[in-house]
Amino acid sequence: MKRFMSILTIMLVFGAICMAQVRYLSINKDVLNATGSDAHGLKIVLKGQPTVLQHFDGVQDENHFNSFVTEVANDTTILWWSEPLGANGEVRPIPDGEWVHIGYRLNLPAEILEAYWTDESGARIGDVIGQPTQEVIFDPSDPNLKLKITNNLQNGISVSFEVVGYAVVEQEIPLDELNAANPLFNDLTPFAGASGNTQLTSGLSESFDIPRTTDQNKPETYAIYLKHGKNGGNGNTVVFRDFGQYGPVPPTDGIRPVPTLSEWSLIVMALLLVSAGAIVIWRRQRIAA
Repeated sequence: MKRFMSILTIMLVFGAICMAQVRYLSINKDVLNATGSDAHGLKIVLKGQPTVLQHFDGVQDENHFNSFVTEVANDTTILWWSEPLGANGEVRPIPDGEWVHIGYRLNLPAEILEAYWTDESGARIGDVIGQPTQEVIFDPSDPNLKLKITNNLQNGISVSFEVVGYAVVEQEIPLDELNAANPLFNDLTPFAGASGNTQLTSGLSESFDIPRTTDQNKPETYAIYLKHGKNGGNGNTVVFRDFGQYGPVPPTDGIRPVPTLSEWSLIVMALLLVSAGAIVIWRRQRIAA
């Protein structure tokens, strides 16, 4: 019996860790066309093959896109917005100096390898945008969460960014509401140690602590606002604004991803638990007989 309880305790702890690691990522981006010419599309290249649970193609009464596709090649996933439309729905490119709002929800974080504006054929125009990767790291043994910002861009450019702050929310925010118009982003808690622009050369990262909530009835779901400066460390001109949300809340769009590695671990843990219980019952029946 003692042996069974020890096994049970280990499996429950293992299961709790698995559950704590199952997270979802939503990002909404404001992107400035600073190429010097009209743009017909926007591409973001992600490492690996994450599942795109949902995408946001822009505000209908502002610049937006009529088409979104994903392309998988060489262990990368390309998110491609194209066929731009103006505020009145007219077909027209995104002029230089104007913004567009896009977003996506993934089943797990993925490194950003490239981000750039395109012409009608999908070829890059202008410079690669200095878009770092952001991820929230959950360690059950750490009283803090870690917001990790990494420069994984393939072309080796430096990036500049400013972390504005975070908020703890009780429910999932719809993808199209992750933007500056949401009052939530007017009252964020600043990150300790984050002030002004942070510059990252290729391959480097910076981490910032987020105290975890002690309220067990409130899901640990975090909304984060991040600004990006131009390439090469010039943070005076913002070319990207990211509004992100990380949390354990399942997507509300009716699409459930294939179980992640952590979810498969939880399933295996449950099967082990059932098997252990069956073995104990079988042994007791043998002894009784």
